Amino acid sequence: MNHDFKLKFDQLKENDPTAKERANNYDRQSSVRNVCFIQPDGNRIFLNYGYLVSGEYLPSENKVILGFTSHTINLIGIQLEGLYNDLMVHLPLHITCHDERYNSIEKDKSVINSMEIIKV
Repeated sequence: MNHDFKLKFDQLKENDPTAKERANNYDRQSSVRNVCFIQPDGNRIFLNYGYLVSGEYLPSENKVILGFTSHTINLIGIQLEGLYNDLMVHLPLHITCHDERYNSIEKDKSVINSMEIIKV
């Protein structure tokens, strides 16, 4: 017998006799915000902004250090001030690490050249 089989009586008990199978997704997006860190080899990790405890911008080292409760993320690149400001208000969805040879193409954007993810 099929596990999805329901008798009309069961549907009446649920107070919706015309119910059809529903999707396994939520009806709408939630207010939960995550940031996904994408490394050059394709490995990814997402962390919830709710667990972002601290952020530090070091312009002399072209570095942003993010302290999550479970991980420390070190981002090294160029023009990181804009990214740092966006991280303060939880805007970035993806942060991707790029090869240094593409730095000259992105003149007005933050470019991440190295990403270190440390599990605490």
